[in-house]
Amino acid sequence: MPFTEEFVLVPQALCSERLTVLLAGVTRPDQSYRIVRRPSMEYIVEFVEAGHGILETDAGRTEVGPGDFYLIPAGCNCEYYADRRDPFQKIWLNISGSLVERLSSLYFPKREVLCRSVAVGGLFRELHQILKDGAPDGRLALELKVHELFFRASAREGPVYAKKSAAQRVKEYMDQSFCEELSLEELSSRFFISKAQLVRDFRREYQTTPYAYLLEKRMAFSVVLLRNTALSVAEIAEKLQFHNAHYFSSAFKKAMGVSPTALRK
Repeated sequence: MPFTEEFVLVPQALCSERLTVLLAGVTRPDQSYRIVRRPSMEYIVEFVEAGHGILETDAGRTEVGPGDFYLIPAGCNCEYYADRRDPFQKIWLNISGSLVERLSSLYFPKREVLCRSVAVGGLFRELHQILKDGAPDGRLALELKVHELFFRASAREGPVYAKKSAAQRVKEYMDQSFCEELSLEELSSRFFISKAQLVRDFRREYQTTPYAYLLEKRMAFSVVLLRNTALSVAEIAEKLQFHNAHYFSSAFKKAMGVSPTALRK
């Protein structure tokens, strides 16, 4: 397969001291593809859509494949290259700014090269689309999506290859999809298990119900949004699939002990 690389034009109006996208694109390399990264001020975030590759850092050698996300923090040495038999295809962003530094410190405080199996390919495509649209309100949308990317990636400890129970697979799916509309019926159908069995298995494994776990994830992310974005309570409620701002505020106060507005002050 010949080497191809598609770059996304980055409108300067969407960049700020908080978040600057330096480069963005999709790479379909050939067998000779190899990149050597020396310490710099930018963060490299990439998602493998197909094929395989290798990351080499001071900590060792890691193979990456379809569904793997990796982050190379500012200041890190790293070399990565395509598997010669099955070169990887990846979608990526090079970013910098105070928001990126803050998110990295919050979610990945070790400041080392990170590789995790987590379904964030859709988020990368959404980030690229925001850049392509270049809408006047795109800066906030861009910051929010980058924040969601870091948050979702932090939910996984790394690739897990052992056979998983239905409860484990449901939990992983909710970790990746908690901003989407989810129901017990949909989870039951998706993972081929009855609703009653799913609740029993989930409670036995995690000492809580699927609904309570989903609510906990949404509450945690709502705190992040309240503290770090200008989104209104109603917008956060809509993003997290609450019927309205009143229902969200009631659930938030019950879970956190304060109202969303009070937390923001």
